[in-house]
Amino acid sequence: MQRADPASPAASERLAAVGWSDDVARRLADSSADGRPGRVITVERGWDTITTADEDLTCPRAHPLFRNAQLPPPAVGDWVVIDADEHGPAIVDVIERATAVTRRDPAERDTEQVVAANVDVVAIVAGLDRPLNSRRLERALVLAHESGATPLLVLTKADLPEAAPAIAREVATAVMDPDAVVAVSNETGDGIVELHERLRNKTTVLFGASGVGKSALVNALADDELAEVGEVRARDRKGRHTTTRRQLIPLGGGATVIDTPGVRALGLWDAEDGLEQAFPDIEALAADCRFADCRHDAEPGCAVREAVEAGTLSEARRRSYVDLSNELERLRDRREEQRWRRGGRRR
Repeated sequence: MQRADPASPAASERLAAVGWSDDVARRLADSSADGRPGRVITVERGWDTITTADEDLTCPRAHPLFRNAQLPPPAVGDWVVIDADEHGPAIVDVIERATAVTRRDPAERDTEQVVAANVDVVAIVAGLDRPLNSRRLERALVLAHESGATPLLVLTKADLPEAAPAIAREVATAVMDPDAVVAVSNETGDGIVELHERLRNKTTVLFGASGVGKSALVNALADDELAEVGEVRARDRKGRHTTTRRQLIPLGGGATVIDTPGVRALGLWDAEDGLEQAFPDIEALAADCRFADCRHDAEPGCAVREAVEAGTLSEARRRSYVDLSNELERLRDRREEQRWRRGGRRR
């Protein structure tokens, strides 16, 4: 199978709809594999769906060409090269990722899981019909910053203004950047056009709990019924999972979104840089701590705790930072122990 020319008119239209760019073309040129370029739009257990310049293909992970290539498991958003033999089409290369949203695999203790690849924006979706969990938001912001993409908080259900003032105060504390927050209403359409403009020519992954309106947001942005929308329980504002798999959806205007099931676990993975970027206020204060390795917990001369005592930093935010930092340290220690044990067995 020879590599198709992505610059041809038909190929350009199909690939552009899923995010083709000059940067993707440059990264593809570094691949030594022959075949057609495409983008992973869904990942199922044991197989992937790929959009190519000509068609959508289903590629099984059990295919000999994929197994022989010894590739990492593709993620939604990956750009890949497709070849074929008598068994059908298969992924034969996964192009180097520009960004990757990762977390600790909730099904395994200490394994990395790539949630989405080659994303420009991580949109953390929260509903104004329920209390905002600032600690969960801060955790999601760490994950977003670590990915290399731009974090964006999308507040849905903005047609329910009675909840807005209190939630807005929490958002301002957690996000630290008012330009990184946008409020929309899937019911009235308020904010949808503006959000679509912000996502133009970008790939955006949507994160949020069930019932916050991610699928309804996809439909509003696309002006079409592309995603199934579920009901929300009145007693606790929680919804069921209407999205059951990660899926890349073209919205038009060069925008694509990756819709994800409601996320319960956001375990961090190699997120030290993301932690610093999500807590710039604490990082700035830490520069004045007496000890360079201050943990901002009980050490004397801690500028972070002094800021809490002075009322310029909330104790909840300090505790969140310390808890996330300790979580990353425990993860590093466990992984180091695992590496040592594997090395010992080899000897």
